[in-house]
Amino acid sequence: MSFILKYWIAYILDLILGDPYWFPHPVRVIGKYISFLENLFYKRKNKKFWGGILAIIVILTTMFLSYYVSKLSKYLEIFFLYTTLATNSLGSEGIKVYNILKSGDLEKAQKELSYLVSRDTGEMDEIQVVRSTMETIAE
Repeated sequence: MSFILKYWIAYILDLILGDPYWFPHPVRVIGKYISFLENLFYKRKNKKFWGGILAIIVILTTMFLSYYVSKLSKYLEIFFLYTTLATNSLGSEGIKVYNILKSGDLEKAQKELSYLVSRDTGEMDEIQVVRSTMETIAE
């Protein structure tokens, strides 16, 4: 099966399924791995150095595991491809923020947006919320 076909299957799965909240998404697993490593490394003095080491470890671990596990089965490769996409979920989340703004609740829209971005959303005006939502979906 060609890579392009696998990617199309993954994309269709993303459009149909999205990223359900209950699903143990690989990004959540990577986040727990990062937290574990932070607890080990950030007790040391030079946080910038250990932060760099942490980044290298996480990137290499993710890269090698993804590569070798995906070689076990074409279905696992499709699964990993599917988990890298977020068309459905980001679209749904963007619409959620839009509908909240449309109802006039800026504070609730700021809070909802805070789940999508790493920026502080508490002081954003309506235009900034819209812009941040669009930037996130576009990325």
